[in-house]
Amino acid sequence: MSEETKEWYSFEGTVYPDDRHIIVSREVSTIMQFRHMDFKMEHCILKIALPQETETFNPMLKLHESSKVDVWMLDARGELSPRDSKTWKRAPDRRTRLTTLSFSGGENVTSQEFWCTSGEFTTVELACALTEQECEVDFWQNARVVPRAGVYIIQNS
Repeated sequence: MSEETKEWYSFEGTVYPDDRHIIVSREVSTIMQFRHMDFKMEHCILKIALPQETETFNPMLKLHESSKVDVWMLDARGELSPRDSKTWKRAPDRRTRLTTLSFSGGENVTSQEFWCTSGEFTTVELACALTEQECEVDFWQNARVVPRAGVYIIQNS
């Protein structure tokens, strides 16, 4: 596994912004991990809101219209970290397919609701559906950009 960053060098040292590169193509999938901290908020929905270009942010969005993306729940009980070679050496195994998301017209997409235990992690893989000949969803997400976009979890009680 690897992680792509937009670091830059300053007089104080290397700066790593909180930007994340989401890539789904025939050759590359993206693994994301979410920690559920809210007590009793254990009903979750995965949402992908495609980012829009603004004066201060270019998400470099590449989207093949009608791309279908499988969302796989992965078998990872703990945190994945590039600083821990045991968790970073290879991707966790796929457990179950949560859903298949269809991207058309640049609309936001959501999964059906799934159980997400408080204090634990949900680890998902975004991969092109096996039935798709052409598939591409590629963008940078930035937590500080308005309107808010990217891949995130909505929790409910």
